[in-house]
Amino acid sequence: MLAESGRLSLGIPLDQWVQEALNITGLHALELSIPILLESVRLPNECHKDPAARMIIASAKVHHYNLLSYDQKIIYYAKKWYLNLVY
Repeated sequence: MLAESGRLSLGIPLDQWVQEALNITGLHALELSIPILLESVRLPNECHKDPAARMIIASAKVHHYNLLSYDQKIIYYAKKWYLNLVY
């Protein structure tokens, strides 16, 4: 949505950007699973109001993955709840 609205410039079409990103060693896309969806609604209200951000946090939590974000609310929550954070 950010790329389509012009708030984020990728320099190439979104489909191409995704394909190139997925070619980076160690990077892969996660499918939303029932455990991720359940964790996203179990997160405290202070965590984040944006459902997509909650699913990102829940994905990292469920899979014990590093979380990469510039979103200050995600960073705050990750630090508070001891998630692995890269920023």
